[in-house]
Amino acid sequence: MTGHLPYALAAWLLLWGLYGVVTSKNLIHLVICLAILQSSTYVLLLAIGYKAGAVAPVYADMPPGTPAVDPVVQALM
Repeated sequence: MTGHLPYALAAWLLLWGLYGVVTSKNLIHLVICLAILQSSTYVLLLAIGYKAGAVAPVYADMPPGTPAVDPVVQALM
């Protein structure tokens, strides 16, 4: 997940979900669009917390200076 692709995907899902919520006349359609809107926030949080070549920050035997993914984003989800 390098570059701007995850951010563009999150923005596209956000706009698609918002458009569906605004134009929805059916309750089932509204719920599906809200789920898409929620998925966009998950994609955005994953894109923010991702680091290439990083490991989970819970390993006790990691040498100092080893890159780790952001644990705050994982806790938010």
